[in-house]
Amino acid sequence: MLLASYWKAFQGFILWNKIDRKYHAPFYLLLPKEKEVSNYYALLHLKRFLQVRGFGEAVVLTCDREAAASLELFLEGQSVGDMVKAVCICRKDAVKLLKYYALNEFTSRLTVVSFTEPYDTHAQNLLGVHGVDWEELVCLDIYRFSEKVETVPPKYMGTEEKVNAFLRRGMWDGWDKKRAEASEKAVQAGRERTGCNREDGAYTEHYGYVKRP
Repeated sequence: MLLASYWKAFQGFILWNKIDRKYHAPFYLLLPKEKEVSNYYALLHLKRFLQVRGFGEAVVLTCDREAAASLELFLEGQSVGDMVKAVCICRKDAVKLLKYYALNEFTSRLTVVSFTEPYDTHAQNLLGVHGVDWEELVCLDIYRFSEKVETVPPKYMGTEEKVNAFLRRGMWDGWDKKRAEASEKAVQAGRERTGCNREDGAYTEHYGYVKRP
């Protein structure tokens, strides 16, 4: 197992040097998985990150084809947009890069959009705590902003399914937040109605107040 990890790390070393020799980018963003909500917020705040860090160009290495198809939309109308390109890689190549990065943080020019790879930061445990959401995790844990700044999602009137599917990730996350807020309001209303505002239990819609075991 250990030997296999070292072998993949060595392959990652070769792959990284091949990529860097080809693109010579001052910054690389790695999206190592598909269908991740964090990928959506990474692109949503990429423009701000590049501006804050002063990067005029960048390469997005992505396993997420929907993200690659949507990148131009998220950078539309910006001077940095023409200098940022998406390069699709397979999941196996992403793992090789992650293994190499875990063994040796070989560059400060690479940011990985993941809370579990190359190592688990346990940041996802904060979801829902004091209103923390995916967007805030990406802003603070991935991009290291001092705070989350609300960013208006891009508007898209086209029919490209990959782009529409990618944009729906942000929409679903927004609906989940609204459902959570509505649920919390319902619970609080139930507590007020029944006079059960104690912290040793919880109000449930069907069973009323239930004391914790």
